[in-house]
Amino acid sequence: MLDKMALLKINDFWNWLELIATIVGMIFVILEVKQKMGMWCANMLSSSMIVAISCHQMLWGTMALNIYYVVMSFVGIYQLNKDKSQTSSDIVVRPITKKVVLTSIIVFLFSSIVLVFLLKLLNDPQPILDALVMPASFIATYWLTKSYIQHWYIWIVADALMTVLFMLQGSYSVAFMYSFFLGASIVGLIHWHQKKTIIA
Repeated sequence: MLDKMALLKINDFWNWLELIATIVGMIFVILEVKQKMGMWCANMLSSSMIVAISCHQMLWGTMALNIYYVVMSFVGIYQLNKDKSQTSSDIVVRPITKKVVLTSIIVFLFSSIVLVFLLKLLNDPQPILDALVMPASFIATYWLTKSYIQHWYIWIVADALMTVLFMLQGSYSVAFMYSFFLGASIVGLIHWHQKKTIIA
């Protein structure tokens, strides 16, 4: 009886953590659409919780990706402060170069292939999805710190894949969060196109 009660408390903890991560994650994406500085603080908090959830579920690719999100949040704070100092516009956008796109495609393909094999060795329950989402999200986050409007296209694909991944794992709160991200990414893309000011 005591063992069952202890198990229920542990399960409740992970369920509550997923719910809180979902709420904070939604706050992040709303702030991201508006390109507000607070998005990076929300990103740090939500990503830290998803690190713990992913570790618990042995989703090693997702765990590593969210550690990266935490680190890149500091970069994002610095870069957005710098960009916003150049204009009073709500949304600042940098033009993306062909070199950045080509390099990103190469990184994505190479990383995905390597990660499939690595994650299978680590007994990741969803190695292919995890291997696709990790480099795509890695690139999208980097593009976001650079204020490339094209980062939204990557998020649309990555969020759709993450929704499927967490549904397969039974983490429906987190899956709902990523489906919300998917919708917000579409809104964000439209909003940035309408409100953007291009900077060098």
